[in-house]
Amino acid sequence: MNAEHRQKSHQASAVEVLAKESNVSEHDVVQLYEGELTKLRLGAHIVQFLPVLAIRNVRKILRRRRTGKQTVA
Repeated sequence: MNAEHRQKSHQASAVEVLAKESNVSEHDVVQLYEGELTKLRLGAHIVQFLPVLAIRNVRKILRRRRTGKQTVA
């Protein structure tokens, strides 16, 4: 299994877990993830950890939604 395949598998697992934890559809979580990843890629020089940071940001967004706080774009 190559590194790219492992990364995609990890991302899919993380999306599934976040969807279950937050009671949000996987589709919605994927949309949030892709949006966060796109934002992080802008101007990034080191991209290796961007998926991890995107997952972290999505988790924060979902947590804020659950508690009723607004997210800052």
